[in-house]
This record gives sequence, structure tokens and C-alpha cells, in this order.
Amino acid sequence: MATGDDSSSWKQYRFRQFYLDASNNSAIQTTTSQRTRCYTDNSSASDLPPNIIDIPCKQIARYVIVETTYDAPEDDYLDEHGAIFEICEIKVYGCGKTNGICIKGCTPGQHGDTCDETCSHGCAGGTCDQQKGTCSAGCKQNWTGRLCDVCDAKHYGPACSMECNINCLNNTCNDVTGSCKDGCAFGKFGDFCNETCDEHCVSYWHEDTEKYKKLKESNLETLFILYGMIAALCVSLIVNGCMIKWNLRRDQYKGQDVNQNTMNKNVPLQDSISPQDMYDTVGDDTKYEDLGQLSGSPHYDQLELIKPS
Repeated sequence: MATGDDSSSWKQYRFRQFYLDASNNSAIQTTTSQRTRCYTDNSSASDLPPNIIDIPCKQIARYVIVETTYDAPEDDYLDEHGAIFEICEIKVYGCGKTNGICIKGCTPGQHGDTCDETCSHGCAGGTCDQQKGTCSAGCKQNWTGRLCDVCDAKHYGPACSMECNINCLNNTCNDVTGSCKDGCAFGKFGDFCNETCDEHCVSYWHEDTEKYKKLKESNLETLFILYGMIAALCVSLIVNGCMIKWNLRRDQYKGQDVNQNTMNKNVPLQDSISPQDMYDTVGDDTKYEDLGQLSGSPHYDQLELIKPS
């Protein structure tokens, strides 16, 4: 069946407002009230229904009946009136009676044991593995992930069709909202990095601009001057500290000298005594006494007595 997406394609307007019933008897033997309705299309002119429709219809039945009563206005120019139903094919997949597991697999775009889960919109071709749900033909452009169910780093939105702002760092953003995850480029700010910093901000100019380079050089020169002033101040503090310490010690020594001189002045000097006076003094006060012989015989006499004969 033609896709209907091309302007030259045959449009599926004869596919509008069909319904699908399940029944144990054929369409000739039953009325619509005797069947189980599984699906009804409500498209009207100028809308078109999808070309491929997956219809879950968990019923125990022998017949699947597809009908329409819609008279498409596009047929009026052909002078054709009445309901015309135009369809390529219908695929019916059955499942086990006890557990509902699909025995022969799922329709394209569905997966799971009971084929009740839809393949990711990011699957190329719309098909995926019946058990795992992984995309059989890989991911569509701008999609990624094991199931191709998230946008790649540089896109966001329901269909991953919108690009992250170029001012986002690394061109990456949140795959749902589009907000920049890693911050903004130089000179930009905001959740989406779509606002420009004020021109008076130092970070306004990009590093490649001449104005930024001049400002950077000026800041470096200012820093060098500041560091030089701090170094000079430190040297001055050290020298002044040494001078103060030296002055304090000098004042301390001066104070000791003054105290010594003061003590010398307060001690009275003794009168000078000449050596003659000293001898005179001693001569006046001395009392002479004749040395007497110790008791006993003299030593000389003792020596005479022991002389050999």
C-alpha cells in the first residue's frame, strides 16, 4: 500500500472510518451487534489514518471482520458514490489459549511475550527484537541507547529532532528539556545558555578577541606591581624589626653602665696609707716576747749522747 507521505502517492482516504470485529461466525451470518468490536477508526476528511495500524484484539474467535460504511468525498469527481474500502493486507497473530503468549511472534513494531509492548520510536524501520525489545536495524538518526529510546548528546525533544544550543559546552544538553548540562560557553549564561553576559563583565570578551588579551595583560601587570609592593613591605617590616631590637638592647646596656657608675660614686674612698705609716702602725702595736726553750733537754745535748764512742 502506498505510504501517502509523497505528494504523488495515492492517498489512503478510502481507509477512513473502518472497523474491525472478531466473531465465531462469518460476516454474512452475523450482524455487528453479534460481534466483538476491537477497533474503530474515526478519521474524517481531510485527515488520513495511519498506513500501518497495530490492533490488539485479545479474543477467542474464528473470524476477523473488517468493514466500512464511509463514502469518501474524494471519489465524487469520479462520479463514484458509496462505501469503498481499500486495504492491502491483514495479518492475524494468535497466541496460546492458556497463557496468552504469542506463538508465531509479534506484528512489526510490537514485542513482548504477549506482543503488548511497542518498539521504541527510535528504532530504524520501527521493528525490534520480540523478546528483548532491542532495535533490529539499529537506531534512527539522533537516537541512542540500548533500546534507541533516548536522544543522543546533541539533540532533544519528543522526536530528538531539536538540536542543543550551540552555546552549550560540548554541544550537549538534557535530552528532554534541552537545558545545557555541562555549563555555557564563554560570555553566555542561563539554563539554555541563550543569554549574553553584560559587556561590563570581565568574562564578556572571548579569549580570542584583542580587547580580552589587552585586558588580561593589564591585569597581569597589576598583579606583578601588587606582588612587588607586598614583597617590599615584608622586607621593610623585617629591617624595622631588627632595628627596633638593636635599639632596645643598646638602651639596656647603657642603663647597666649608668647604674655601675652610680654605685661607684656612692661607695666612700678609704684614706691612703703610706707603707711607712703601715710599718709605724705595726711597730707601735707590736709587743715583743722572748722565745723560750721548750721543756726537756736540748736537742743538741741529745745528739751528743748518742754519738758512737
